[in-house]
Amino acid sequence: MTICPDQLWKALHHVWPSAKLPALPDLPQQLSLRTDSRALAAGDVFVAVPGSQRDGREYIEQALAKGASLVLAHTKDSDIGLEERVLFLPHLSLRLGELGRALFDVPRGLEVIAVTGTNGKSSVTHYVAELSEQLGTQAGVIGTLGVGRPGKLLESGLTTPGPLALQATLGELARQGVKRVALEASSHALDQQRLDAVDVNVAVFTNLTRDHLDYHGSMAAYAAAKAKLFRRTELSLAVVNGDDPLAKLMLAGCDSDVRVLATGTDEAVTLRVLDWQPHALGQQALIATPEGEKVLRLGLVGRFNLDNVLLAMAVLYGLGEPLDAIFEAAAVLSPVPGRMACYGGDNAPSVVVDYAHTPDALQSALGALRAHLGSQGKLWCLFGCGGERDTGKRAEMAKVAEQLADHVVVTDDNPRSESAEQIRQQIHAGFAGSVPVDDRGDRRQAILYAVHQAAPDDVILVAGKGHETYQEIDGVRHPYQDDEQVLHALATRGTP
Repeated sequence: MTICPDQLWKALHHVWPSAKLPALPDLPQQLSLRTDSRALAAGDVFVAVPGSQRDGREYIEQALAKGASLVLAHTKDSDIGLEERVLFLPHLSLRLGELGRALFDVPRGLEVIAVTGTNGKSSVTHYVAELSEQLGTQAGVIGTLGVGRPGKLLESGLTTPGPLALQATLGELARQGVKRVALEASSHALDQQRLDAVDVNVAVFTNLTRDHLDYHGSMAAYAAAKAKLFRRTELSLAVVNGDDPLAKLMLAGCDSDVRVLATGTDEAVTLRVLDWQPHALGQQALIATPEGEKVLRLGLVGRFNLDNVLLAMAVLYGLGEPLDAIFEAAAVLSPVPGRMACYGGDNAPSVVVDYAHTPDALQSALGALRAHLGSQGKLWCLFGCGGERDTGKRAEMAKVAEQLADHVVVTDDNPRSESAEQIRQQIHAGFAGSVPVDDRGDRRQAILYAVHQAAPDDVILVAGKGHETYQEIDGVRHPYQDDEQVLHALATRGTP
């Protein structure tokens, strides 16, 4: 996030127009804004605001010692004040997005679709962007898999970036010619008001199941955070999964002039699934639409992928795209990286890499693969659980795996600072002993074992990490990718 002093001065005037701004100290001609003091270099501007875990103001002295040219600091006072190189700004933590929008010149006409829900956010945002591009509108993505144009994503580190980074990304996408942005709105981001200065045109709800209770404390608080997206006054369109029981809760906060579209199996929805047929390489569905019944063919595995695609199609339909063109574009959608990505087959088992890391997501993935499984095949499930996350879901995921798979392999995910062995023990507490369960902590060896032991007709779900390019152990991110390990295991299958 690089700017010049003149941009900073104009942005400060824009956000605090009636305040008397003091003369700023001499600043370098190129300024980098940092919200993390550890990443600070001499000459950078440090933004010090209270956060959910730490207060950035505690690091002001450290930032100055490292050579920060200026510190922008949150204050509850109503007046702006400058003390040496520290500029105190009234309620800065609440106005970061507004400041970022002014700094990075985000245009008002940029169309923003925000997608929230426990599962499916990454897929829906990608499908919205990919469908938009196919139908002639340049689109961008902001989310778990990165930021940028479809197929050209750069890693971002967060599902929803912080307010300054989010505005910088929106500004950069607009400069690249992007007219429509599909972004993931995480419950953390909504609770922390990271989207406050973003003009969200369309709100999308996928589903709500157990996740992030380590942060929210209860399902009620988790749902309330998600519902904030639908209370935004600038919304013009809301799209929901009508099969989820909490869809009505989301819509309860919408203004009366917001257009509402729904997808699912209920008679009242806009795009209704009448019939569904899985096959080896994809699926086919009969869909009731406002323009009659239409056949939708997808080269994607999993019933829940149909749900995700329908939500994206409803968004495009709500934005005025022709329905027939949307159906044609959907037929050539490509899989989202790390989401039900398929490998192997022929004389080897089929291996599916997916990000499923919650009980509901694991249930959906295994249920989808069971529908695609041949009569002679067995379904394997390889998974672990992340450290420093909701511990209550560990045994729950074991129950799901045992209920739906024929063979389970428990391994390590991202143990972070927790004991990997202890995490696996907590997973094992959920098993009842009805199917074979192997414990293999080393994820590489676990994948090798499953791929080498499974029969050619079997299907193996490698769940939990999906697109991730690292495995975090004791605070260190080691290079690692599930898909690479799967390909290696398939290539060495049958060798001594």
